[in-house]
Amino acid sequence: MKTIRKALLISIFSLFIACGGSSGGSGGGINFPSTGRVVGVSSWGYQLQDIDLDEVGASDFDLVVVDYSADGSDEEAFSEDDVNTMRGNNNKLVISYFSIGEAEDYRYYFDAGASYVDAENPDFPGNFKVFYWEDEWQELMEGYLDKIIAAGFDGAYLDIIDAYEYYGPGGDSGLDRDSAADDMTNFVIRLANYARAQNEDFIIIPQNGSGIINDASNADDYLSMIDAIGVEDTFYFGDAENDNDLDQQDEVIDNLLTYQDNDIVVLSVDYVTDADKVDNFYNLASDAGYIPYATIRALDALTMN
Repeated sequence: MKTIRKALLISIFSLFIACGGSSGGSGGGINFPSTGRVVGVSSWGYQLQDIDLDEVGASDFDLVVVDYSADGSDEEAFSEDDVNTMRGNNNKLVISYFSIGEAEDYRYYFDAGASYVDAENPDFPGNFKVFYWEDEWQELMEGYLDKIIAAGFDGAYLDIIDAYEYYGPGGDSGLDRDSAADDMTNFVIRLANYARAQNEDFIIIPQNGSGIINDASNADDYLSMIDAIGVEDTFYFGDAENDNDLDQQDEVIDNLLTYQDNDIVVLSVDYVTDADKVDNFYNLASDAGYIPYATIRALDALTMN
């Protein structure tokens, strides 16, 4: 899923269902790592536009994912003071959304004529596939990361990891690039090393693409560099915008066992609003050891479940 694309969200829900009334305690079957950069995180929220800084700061979540900017532009980028406001009195981790597998035409860096820019994503106009393995793109993303670090964010939430599927063997791009998975894992590792040269505690969280560990030759190195993984639609999967029928993604769930075995936190988000589905999602996710968060795809307000 992409950010800010078309009112792409996201509302914040409390974990009272999963954690028995307190967003600070562990509930269900969740086993939290005792070491690492995300120790103590038992709840999370995810909102990408129309952010009210004070409202985010007043929330009880241990970790929130937001965009680095109020509207995606560099002119409206959040300042260090803004990030501290969102951190709130509970000193939550504030993570910046960061798409590394597509170029967004509302970002400061966008250059339609750049050699790394590929086809426009038909599902999200204004978002363009990129040859993410090209050094020019990776250096540009390091510059973007500099802005995130300078603003005081605690980490980056890396989206479009699954671009490796698009460019890899059998992918829709037609390139059938044998090295596509390694190209992406190496890119994430490069960004992690770059960030941690400035802040050794900087958190790296890829979103989706869980199967990359089955396709990359350096899966162990990749796993050693990331702190958590975000996963969408793991239980209620389908073509509807929200409230799909229950359709567990067993392959993804199997992949996530390897992440968990490596003490990597799983941040699970499903787009459900029906009360029974929300209840069931929280139960299924927490029983699997994930930190759950239920929301809708096109919400621009901070709401509590």
